[in-house]
Amino acid sequence: MMKSAYPCVIVAVVLNLFAFACSRTTAVPRATNLTSVKGRLILPPGSGTRGIQVIGTIRFDEDETADEWLILDESGGFNHEFHGELIGLRVTSGIEAEIISFAADKLPVADRAGQIDFGNIDIRDEVVEHILRLQMDEGLASGSIRIGMWFGAPAAGVSLGSRQFPVIEIGSTMRWLIPRDATDIYFLVEHPSNPRNSVDSWRSGVQQRFGPFNSASLPESLILRSK
Repeated sequence: MMKSAYPCVIVAVVLNLFAFACSRTTAVPRATNLTSVKGRLILPPGSGTRGIQVIGTIRFDEDETADEWLILDESGGFNHEFHGELIGLRVTSGIEAEIISFAADKLPVADRAGQIDFGNIDIRDEVVEHILRLQMDEGLASGSIRIGMWFGAPAAGVSLGSRQFPVIEIGSTMRWLIPRDATDIYFLVEHPSNPRNSVDSWRSGVQQRFGPFNSASLPESLILRSK
C-alpha cells in the first residue's frame, strides 16, 4: 500500500508546484512599452492654438487608465511619448468641449517602432474664433492674471495654477477657438495672491467668474474688477 501511494504523492506535489508557479506568473504586472504619438491640428488662420487641447487616454497594467495632455506647439503640432497603450484621443476646446474624438477602433495603426501617426487633423469647420479683450475696472492696477474657459460651470474651489491656463497681462486681447453653436460657456479669471510674485511663484488669489454665454452671445470684453 505504501509503495503504490508514493507515485500519487509525487504527482500531487508536482501539480501543486505548477499551480503555485502559474499564480506567481499571473501576479507579476505586465511591462509597458514606450509608445509615441504625433500629429498636427489644422486650425483656422491665426496665431497659436487659442484654447485648443489634445488629450490622450492611456491604459496601463491591470486596465488602469489615465488622461494625458499632449503639449501643442504654436502651429498645432504634437509629439508625445508615454508608457502604456493609447486607447483614445480627443481634441477639445477649453474645459472641456469635445470637438473631435478617436475611439480605440479608430486609432491609426502603430508602426514597427510603436509610433502612432495621426497626420493632419482638420478642425477648421468645427470651430469659430472669438476675440476677447481683458479690460480694467476703475481702481484696478495693471498686472497679470490667469484665465480659463469652461463649458459648464467651473467646480467650486478650482484653481488656475496649471500651465494649461495662460498668464495674460490685463488690457490684452485674447483669441479663442470655440465650437460652433456652443452653449454654457464660462470664463474664470484668477489674480495672483501676491502681484509682486513672479510667474514661477504664482499662487491662487481672488477669482472672478463670467457667464454663462453661448457662441452667439459672447461679450467683446471682460471687465476685471478691483480687488
